[in-house]
Amino acid sequence: MRARAAALEVTGEPVDPDRPTDAGTADPGEESSAKVAGVVAALTALAEEAEARDDLALHNAPATYEFMSRLAELSPSDLAMFLEELQTAPGLSEEVRFRFTHGGLCMLIGDHPEAALDFLTDFEDRIPMHGMEEALIALTLCQLTAEDPGAALQWIAEFEKEHPDASTSNWRKSVGGILAKVDPAEAIRLASELGIERGLGAKMGRSARNHEERTRLIEFLRAHGDDHLRCDAFHGMAWFLVDMGFDRAEPWLKQIQVAPDEAAAIVRGWDSGVTSDTGRWMDWAIEHAEEEAVMKKLRHLMGQWTPRNRQLAEDWLANLEEGRIREVMTAAYAEGITSRDPQAAAKAIASLPQGEERREAARVILYRWPGRGDDRAAFAKREGIELEQ
Repeated sequence: MRARAAALEVTGEPVDPDRPTDAGTADPGEESSAKVAGVVAALTALAEEAEARDDLALHNAPATYEFMSRLAELSPSDLAMFLEELQTAPGLSEEVRFRFTHGGLCMLIGDHPEAALDFLTDFEDRIPMHGMEEALIALTLCQLTAEDPGAALQWIAEFEKEHPDASTSNWRKSVGGILAKVDPAEAIRLASELGIERGLGAKMGRSARNHEERTRLIEFLRAHGDDHLRCDAFHGMAWFLVDMGFDRAEPWLKQIQVAPDEAAAIVRGWDSGVTSDTGRWMDWAIEHAEEEAVMKKLRHLMGQWTPRNRQLAEDWLANLEEGRIREVMTAAYAEGITSRDPQAAAKAIASLPQGEERREAARVILYRWPGRGDDRAAFAKREGIELEQ
């Protein structure tokens, strides 16, 4: 470790370790060793003070400021040297070693991801990672991808050459997930190589965290011409759009002039969570998507909504125009209230025309009907369903 650190300037850039130094100039390796020794000493002092006060945090203690200021001065190579020295420095508890190893790694990953990758792969046997090596490397590759996708891909390729038996599929998928946000075109081009073909569009949709990013992504995908990928992106956005609330999401959807297949993809991406905006979202879906494309999802959502807020569901249902959607939603409403009010459920489906929708709703209502009384038998007889004896 020290040999490698000695071959680096304070900036972390490689130089010739055998290059003669100017007269009176300190050896870079000795400077690095002295810096690291100072940081270790500062940490030892901090740990001693923490033990004396029985407070490992010591947020405002002078020893904390001394340690943090020294740590901030370390170059990537110095920080790597500190992490290795930390494992054998005397006078430190295992808790302190683990805590500051983790903190130092986070610094290295956040500020110098390429140096962090070298460190993690070179010294994993000497520094206990507690089984987190794979996850830490994936995290570091994500950080590097956000800064320089090409460098991340090159690092994986070089690692695979050196370790042909190693499994890097999870790393590639991690890179692909970040690449889907920072460079969608490259993510599409490399989808097969990265193993992210499945669900790529949804990954892109989830990675866009504000309306500006969503607009850029949708404009790109519309121009790209892959309808499946485009609709998958809307599917991936669905949860975020509902979570932000209808009043914030709807103006953006109106601005981008969402197409019927895109609206249907959003509806399919909704989970079963019921919010105060459920009725407004269902109105939006009916207006913007083709009926048959969203009917099953809306029926399911109505069935979830009714038991939780029956009055709101009733009011919404009362305002629906006559037609197939009203019939389907009435059936779902009736099924949803059966366990608490089977008589009202029976009355609700009585308004439906004879047909498959009514027959299926009647079977569900019979199954959910509390008890086995005469009223249940009368309902079965009315609907032409023979009860088991």
